[in-house]
Amino acid sequence: MPFFAFSVVLSMGISWQFGMMAVFVEGIIFLLTTVLPVREKFFNAIPPPLKTAIGVGIGFFIIHIGLQGAKVIVDGSCLTTLVSFRAAFRTSGLCALLALVGLFATVVLYHRRAKGAILIGILLTWALGMVCQAAGIYQVSTRTRRCIRCIRR
Repeated sequence: MPFFAFSVVLSMGISWQFGMMAVFVEGIIFLLTTVLPVREKFFNAIPPPLKTAIGVGIGFFIIHIGLQGAKVIVDGSCLTTLVSFRAAFRTSGLCALLALVGLFATVVLYHRRAKGAILIGILLTWALGMVCQAAGIYQVSTRTRRCIRCIRR
């Protein structure tokens, strides 16, 4: 719903009525392709290497989003600029370092087939972050992101 509201209605200037009609027609098309055997024929027409490549591409996209959320990749001249660990160590640099440490710990635990490896990795990263904040190494950023309406004004 946020994609529809912000990307389609606000950015493209399309009326919400037209957008809802497009969503309704899309739903009918998906329903028809599911009820009729057309969907299975579409799926079987895709060669196996292309199916694998699509999965890998989606995986890389999810990794990219995760690294952006962890502030390892920051906005720069392109979206693949690494964070400056030295320049912003007490804020975003430490967040990125904690994210990488937590990811490494999770991967090691998962490789050793530890039960709850992902949860243990999350809790370990949280605990390290709390220790860094209590020790005064990490400073919480008080900047808030502005909403799209505020930016447009």
